[in-house]
Amino acid sequence: MNEILIFNEQTLIISISFLVLFIIIFVLTILSFNRTKTFNRKVTLMRTVIDNFIPTLGIEKNLDLILIKTHELVEARSYSFYIFNPTNNHFTLKAVRQLTSDGQIAPSYSGLLPYDKENYSPSLSISLNDVPKTASIVKEGEVPLLVIPVKGGKGLIRIGPINKVKQKTVKQLNYLGELLESPLNNLIDEEEQQRDFEVMKTSAKAVKYINNLFVNETEYIKLLVQTCSRNINPLTSLIFVDDKLSYSTGVSKQIAQSLNIRLTDIVGDKPFLIVSNTSPLHKTLKAKLRINVGTYCAIAQFSILNKQYTILFSFEKTEVDEEKNRQRAIKELLNNIKQLFKLKQSNQPLSSAYIELLKTIADMIDNTTPYTVGYSKQMSRYSMVIAKELKLSDSQIKSIGIAAYFSNIGVLGLSDGVVMKEGKYSEEEYEQMKLHSEVGAAIIENTIAHNEVANYIRYHHERIDGNGYPSRLKGEEIPIGAKIIFVVQTFLAKINGRQYRDALPFDEALNILRNAAGSQLDTQVLYLFIEWFNKHRNLKAGENRALGNCWDLCCVSPSICSGCPAFQNSTANCWEQPTNNCEAHGKNCKTCFVYTEAAARLKNTNRSAI
Repeated sequence: MNEILIFNEQTLIISISFLVLFIIIFVLTILSFNRTKTFNRKVTLMRTVIDNFIPTLGIEKNLDLILIKTHELVEARSYSFYIFNPTNNHFTLKAVRQLTSDGQIAPSYSGLLPYDKENYSPSLSISLNDVPKTASIVKEGEVPLLVIPVKGGKGLIRIGPINKVKQKTVKQLNYLGELLESPLNNLIDEEEQQRDFEVMKTSAKAVKYINNLFVNETEYIKLLVQTCSRNINPLTSLIFVDDKLSYSTGVSKQIAQSLNIRLTDIVGDKPFLIVSNTSPLHKTLKAKLRINVGTYCAIAQFSILNKQYTILFSFEKTEVDEEKNRQRAIKELLNNIKQLFKLKQSNQPLSSAYIELLKTIADMIDNTTPYTVGYSKQMSRYSMVIAKELKLSDSQIKSIGIAAYFSNIGVLGLSDGVVMKEGKYSEEEYEQMKLHSEVGAAIIENTIAHNEVANYIRYHHERIDGNGYPSRLKGEEIPIGAKIIFVVQTFLAKINGRQYRDALPFDEALNILRNAAGSQLDTQVLYLFIEWFNKHRNLKAGENRALGNCWDLCCVSPSICSGCPAFQNSTANCWEQPTNNCEAHGKNCKTCFVYTEAAARLKNTNRSAI
């Protein structure tokens, strides 16, 4: 009996053991199944990311989709995608998403993320040497970040701050890096092809336009009138070539088509005249032209290559300052027409003729707003100053001067909405505006055929740290002329105001440039420029005098300055005049660098003397 009991007890123990083992195996199987199911779900999610790529959206929006989906794999506050730039062996920031206070992942605008130990802002670029081979946690400062390299080395995801990641998650993220290789390569190729196409299309349009202006004086005069009209707001503007209307604004299509009249027969042959509403001629013009001739008309007449041109603007009389602005703009228009006449009459080589034409166009673009008057001349003058301080050859100095003058000529290929916009650009507008350096280079290559000048223009927005455009050149890869132009352009951007912001004081502008040395700007070029200024400032130490004549320092046309009491007055500073024409070229005495430089110099001298 005891043996039977012992046997039954052993059997029960064995049965229970088998039951427990079965339960454990079952539970482990269920857990393994769930893990596999979870893993498969995440794999499906990652594949969904790839399947959702839409090449036509462009690379940045597709990268945004990746970062949004990555949030479902790993929770953190910041998600950044970087693209590899082989030119400088760095990964460049291309897309950023951050977790908002309500738990939503959204685009980052400030780039700044609060963290327990420090404020974290995603780096603009990362050296290839700082990137691990597989998904890993690295530290940037005190901020721990999860780094996911894309297989093939063309992309990189950084997530953080993050303290710990499960090994299985690392495995999933490495798999994501493998999945992204092919579609990312396709996106990068698509973007490069699209950008090359945009540059080529925009450049071809600009070159065709320039060539048309060069051979067709009527088109050039039309451009002059259009540019002038932006400043003077006429009721109507008309261009007659012989007895036919070639261009008009403010006139109905029906009237424009019927206006075949030789204005010389009505107004005589005076080169320029103003017809007010008190003149009998005003009524005659109104009756013959059947247009709104306003309070008065301004009429200019001239001949080029046996063609008779007549330009007519009509206006309503307005405030004194507006009237002065109109007079200056029309005077500048007539000066440009004289330059065109000289160009057509000259026998200079074709390349020289193109240079003169492009200079006139550059000045005309500058004169579309008071805030850019004299800009191209300033660019050229200060760039040549630095080139001489660097003791470059005469031919290099000349090439740099030409390139600086034409550094913004590429805007001719862009839409007016982008070129004339005041304030910040949208992302799309900024990308279009960035084309101007390559378009400008193409214009030079196809007109004066000077590759050195073209390359200075093409690369004048490259940064020393490799984060510029269009090719992300770095350090010594950037041509010396492009480095010089970028320094001068940055300087002028600080000391010249805009309608939406005041100019910075002279010394403050120089300090901002110093802070950009070695990252944005070339250190040697910048400090030679500052030293050149300091030499001239030391010569006038303790004097309440400007470094030079204001119209000369600002490179303002005599047609704008001729009515100013400060013009060609060497006995007094421009800011000491009771009235002046500073507003005509976007300046006021409180913020103009001519004044702020002298005021700071005098203040520093007095402080040293105490």
